[in-house]
Amino acid sequence: MKDPGNENSSLKGRVPSFLLAGVSFGVICLYYRKWSLIGFPDGHRTELDIVYEKVYPVYMVVSLLFILASLYLGGSIRGKPRRKKLKWVFVFFIIFLLSTFVIAHYLYKNFEHGQGG
Repeated sequence: MKDPGNENSSLKGRVPSFLLAGVSFGVICLYYRKWSLIGFPDGHRTELDIVYEKVYPVYMVVSLLFILASLYLGGSIRGKPRRKKLKWVFVFFIIFLLSTFVIAHYLYKNFEHGQGG
């Protein structure tokens, strides 16, 4: 018979991985929403839109990789090595998010984005 206290600690160890996967899924949904709204209603694409059409799918794939990594590491957390790896995945995810903000700022400042005259 299983020890109920042991199941609770196992679930407690998996919660951060599921939270990271949920946040990564939210990021995918956000980027998909932004990707689907690229362009003007008349079909005009600005320089920024053309760049974002290529950048957003890359962001979504990287976020999907974070989901898979966090679920893999959280699926069988049994000790410190997996928890430590999950912490590194979290750190890389934060670095990824910060870099996407920096890249978006750079692209917005340096490409024509239909700001008008």
